Amino acid sequence: MGHTNDTNRPERRRHRRFAAPEGNFAALRSMPEKVGPIINVSLSGLAFDYVVDACSCQPAGDFVGEIDIYSQDRRFALRGLPCCIVRDGKKTDEQSCFSSTIDIRRCAVRFKPLEGKEAQALQEFLSRCEEVAAAGAAAG
Repeated sequence: MGHTNDTNRPERRRHRRFAAPEGNFAALRSMPEKVGPIINVSLSGLAFDYVVDACSCQPAGDFVGEIDIYSQDRRFALRGLPCCIVRDGKKTDEQSCFSSTIDIRRCAVRFKPLEGKEAQALQEFLSRCEEVAAAGAAAG
């Protein structure tokens, strides 16, 4: 049996997702650019939250481009990963890491096939996420 998601339903994703440690961000190279904290990440893609401005929203599937992943401490940066939006939806107050007076959306992207250095760097980032998750589980 496969692993489960937060709602205890069978997980449909091919690759395990990891919660991103605090201080890791994604920047979707769109017009306007969408930037926000990474919520979770896998070999297949990631989800991040962003603050909405008047023209931020794009329907899923309408954007094919690139996304950057970076850490606030500047120890990690992975730029220009090819991707497409698979979901871009309004968040509920319970999901939001921002104030309820600000319009927040969660954007999920699927990476296009990665090779070489990009695939290796993403795997290193996932290993860091897994280590942080394991340390948190052991401490709590």
